[in-house]
Amino acid sequence: MIYVRFLNDAGELAEEVLFARSLMTDNKGEPIFKEVSDYFQKRKISMSNIIACATDGAAAMVGRYRGFIAYLKETVPNLLCIHCVVHRQHLVAKNLSGRLKNVLDSVVMVVNRVKSNPLQERLFRQLCADNEEFKSLLLHTEVRWLSKGNCLNRFVELWPNVELFLNGTEVGKEVIAAKSDIFYQADIFEKLNILNKQLQSGHTAKARFKHGFWNSWTSKEIAVNSPLLWEKVELYIFAFPTTYLEESGFSKVSQLLSKARNHLEIIKRGDLRLCLTSMDPNIEELAKRHQTQGSH
Repeated sequence: MIYVRFLNDAGELAEEVLFARSLMTDNKGEPIFKEVSDYFQKRKISMSNIIACATDGAAAMVGRYRGFIAYLKETVPNLLCIHCVVHRQHLVAKNLSGRLKNVLDSVVMVVNRVKSNPLQERLFRQLCADNEEFKSLLLHTEVRWLSKGNCLNRFVELWPNVELFLNGTEVGKEVIAAKSDIFYQADIFEKLNILNKQLQSGHTAKARFKHGFWNSWTSKEIAVNSPLLWEKVELYIFAFPTTYLEESGFSKVSQLLSKARNHLEIIKRGDLRLCLTSMDPNIEELAKRHQTQGSH
């Protein structure tokens, strides 16, 4: 899944999905580059238009000899490669001090042990039956950049239930003894998650940036009157600082491809209905017919 950032005809910064494809073989650097290269060739787009590329730092992307960036730089030698700033924070979080790392590892171990065992999961849900907001812990996963903060926050929210569930166990003694460290880390990671979300969504800051000095930099006069200055500046204007769009895009795709899709009533789903209708005006009639016949 590839997103691009560019200036549209109105001179405004635009972000759009370029394309999304399934890799037919493996997910190494060469097949990824081949998909990108084929797309550009079929649509007769020069790859020299690529001036910057943001990645998550995976070996398949940034490998020195066989990573996607290595192949791309053979075609675009002056490419600016950026390592996603959110993933940088994720890497830093892996190198906590010994005390905090041990505590975090203990929490992750407890959470994953409960979530990976159906019986333990059901027992914990029963213990949380009186909790009006949360009924279960959140599984921790290394590849999701908000996972540590969300996992710790839910752990803290359900702390009384966690204490009861772990009471009398060896790991329970360690976790309960480290309560202050767990709450401290939950607060820190929560603040980082809030900051990261604000950086991605913009809120107020993005609007001010767009209507403030941003317009002066995107003015076509800058590129015409000051070409050397524009050559230096455009790299930092167009470059993605993070891979947030890909993260959110894959999350939405995962939700659509889950079992939840069986419960969708297409003709009652607002934007989805409009999207499908734009592709096929007869979609509503087809959906009603299938619903009447009991098909999915």
